[in-house]
Amino acid sequence: MHQCSNHDGNHPVPSVLYRKKHDGKLLKYDILEEIGKGGFGVVYSAIESPSKMKVALKCTPKSRLESQKIKKKLINEMTIHRSLNHPNIVKFLGTFHDEYYIYFILELCEGGNVLEYIKNFNTNNNKRKYKAQYNYNSRFFNDQNGIVYLPEFEVIKITKQVRLALDYLHLHARVIHRDIKLQNFLMTNDGVVKLSDFGLSINFDDVS
Repeated sequence: MHQCSNHDGNHPVPSVLYRKKHDGKLLKYDILEEIGKGGFGVVYSAIESPSKMKVALKCTPKSRLESQKIKKKLINEMTIHRSLNHPNIVKFLGTFHDEYYIYFILELCEGGNVLEYIKNFNTNNNKRKYKAQYNYNSRFFNDQNGIVYLPEFEVIKITKQVRLALDYLHLHARVIHRDIKLQNFLMTNDGVVKLSDFGLSINFDDVS
């Protein structure tokens, strides 16, 4: 069983969590491992039972909500994120709380983020894959300073999905993300790119 870290100064995130849905159904979450950390708290991967679906749990200590500004920011993040529905945006699956934490249940993207993907692209597996498929040699992936360059078709694949996510946000959801960076674009194991982290987002109508 995973031993969770102490994130609110006094109380660690429990290694097993329970959520009672509105219909009375009880769901169980077994924490697997820590996959992210920030000023808000920490993100864990977990298994939901009885569905056995792997999810991400974003855990925010209630002790940090004493500030009305932070509390308003968390409510805004939840309201905006749960309203979004697009293949290139991380799904918001629900929320619950216990005595010490507020939990956001999110779609789990196990492929890391796009920045990590670019940095790790020059692996032996990728070299063999692209040599065989596209007849590229290894010098294609690095310059003399060790900088990794993605093949054009990889850039197009990622950029297209980024554009689709932003088009949906701006043209349909009327949301401004305000924290666009490679680390906030996550990837599934199938290479689907999904925008995450709506902590700084605002609606167009709220822009003065």
